[in-house]
Amino acid sequence: MIALTGCTKEALEPVNTVEWYKAHDAERETMLQKCQSNPGQLAETPNCVNAKEAASRLFLGS
Repeated sequence: MIALTGCTKEALEPVNTVEWYKAHDAERETMLQKCQSNPGQLAETPNCVNAKEAASRLFLGS
């Protein structure tokens, strides 16, 4: 039996790319809200990083 220690639900979620978040507005906004509500635990997770980068690129028009 393998024990999973230190794993969170977020660690088990599939990771979406920056391009995916750029194309999925509702999901990007949901992820950004989730990341902002728990920055200590989530700020550096791949989905938070990618959602923030997507929002930044959309804001800057790239």
